[in-house]
Amino acid sequence: MEVIRQLDSKSIFSIVINEHPQTTAIILAHLDRPVSSEVIQMLPEEKQMEVLHRLATLEHVSSKALRERDEVLRVELKALTSTSGNRLGGVSVAAEMMGFMARASEISILTDMDVVDPELADEIRSLRFTFEDIIKVDENGIQIALKELDQKDLLVSLKTATDELKEKIFSNMSARAGAMLKEDLEALPPTKVSDVDIAQKKVIAVFKTLEEEGKIVISVGSSDVLV
Repeated sequence: MEVIRQLDSKSIFSIVINEHPQTTAIILAHLDRPVSSEVIQMLPEEKQMEVLHRLATLEHVSSKALRERDEVLRVELKALTSTSGNRLGGVSVAAEMMGFMARASEISILTDMDVVDPELADEIRSLRFTFEDIIKVDENGIQIALKELDQKDLLVSLKTATDELKEKIFSNMSARAGAMLKEDLEALPPTKVSDVDIAQKKVIAVFKTLEEEGKIVISVGSSDVLV
């Protein structure tokens, strides 16, 4: 793998293009995230989602499993594994890698993953955009989202929000609506953490849907550029 790490993304692509998606996922899990991201985007669209899906569900790779791969890769990877295996991938790794992708690629991959593993796709989405990331959305985006949000979900979701995020929400509402929401929030009785979490996930889902429809822009990754 040290040899592979010295190669550029195009060279690595030439190595993995004909490999099984599982083998490709194992290789990419060992590389720097920006490089892995570039390689994935070079793959045929029908293979991108499958590789990301395997990467996201990849946690431990045993020596036995590696021996089933081609001999050259087995020798290179054997030193990195043990009987119990070493942690390589996982949902957080997949989400982090997607942070370096173009938004079009990310949306395309997650849309395809919705078909084969919707729960995993949603989990990756939640890691790519957290509730507190709402503060990074511009005022126009906040105002558009507020029209789509269920007011009860919004109220409960703000129970544990930072003062900065609350203020951003209030400032993008009419003075009357903002004042009413503040009063309702202050009067909100003790709420279960699980209920707050559910409400926040619903709010996040609205923002993500609006982004995928091209109605708002969410800037959370290093590759997010406005043109």
